[in-house]
Amino acid sequence: MKKWYLDLDDTLYRTTYGYSEMCRAVSKLYDIKLMTFAIRMLRHRVKGGGSARGYLRFFKTLQSFGIDPTEARELIFKELIGKDFLYDDAREFLSWLDKHDSKPTIVTFGDPETQEFKISLLPELAEFEKVIVQQPKQIYLNNLPQHDAIIVDDKPVLDLPTWCSGVLLVRKLPAKDYNGQIVKSLKELINE
Repeated sequence: MKKWYLDLDDTLYRTTYGYSEMCRAVSKLYDIKLMTFAIRMLRHRVKGGGSARGYLRFFKTLQSFGIDPTEARELIFKELIGKDFLYDDAREFLSWLDKHDSKPTIVTFGDPETQEFKISLLPELAEFEKVIVQQPKQIYLNNLPQHDAIIVDDKPVLDLPTWCSGVLLVRKLPAKDYNGQIVKSLKELINE
């Protein structure tokens, strides 16, 4: 079976829901207005790297309010435990991979501290290898030894090595100018 590389945000993890719940937890625990925190988090965004939008730095934003990120991590985690941040089709797809003894690698772009926290909210990912990058994912993949692989992402990963094919997951917007496979749900990848 091919090696699977899976994106985190908007592929496995319900990102908008996740960030809104993280911000709600901060608002509740630290009596900070929800919008005040969210706006400041957008101001602390890092631009560039592997995404045109850049990435958010949740714990850096907490620090800007004088909150100790180490202490906050545990409190926020307790506040969020039990919420379901995994897409339903992702759960089904991961179960299918498990039945075929395939352990995917989670390859995610962003702030390491923030991405690690989001991953910790998904116990279904506990046993998988996780790689957090601050460069385009194709650079990461091009530095690996050649093997038969597929990367699934909600954004086009272009210039892949010849041994890796890409699957674009389009949950929201139609895809433009993408030569690889396009799916609307991870369920479409089951039984291929």
